[in-house]
Amino acid sequence: MITLEQLLRIRDLAACAVRHPDICAAAEFALLELNWRSMMVFSLLFDMQSETYVPFVLWQKFQTALEDCTSEAQEELRREYSELIETENYGRQVEICNRLNQLRGADR
Repeated sequence: MITLEQLLRIRDLAACAVRHPDICAAAEFALLELNWRSMMVFSLLFDMQSETYVPFVLWQKFQTALEDCTSEAQEELRREYSELIETENYGRQVEICNRLNQLRGADR
């Protein structure tokens, strides 16, 4: 299980990988060697800190990441996710996804 301390370290690593995409693959590989459960947590935190993501995929990653965390780490993830979904960018991403789904439906 991912502890709160590990979660905070993974979050810092994800933030660094967002700012420096060239280290992303190396970070993922290092995490995989240490603890395979950390991969979904890293992927979730990376997406949460990037400007573009697909909200429903983010939700799925969030649900999976919660399963891999201790209760303290779960609380922190829930807090961060709650803050994210209140942002203007999250609302914009939902609108984009909804519009793309409408366009796909019109093509059928």
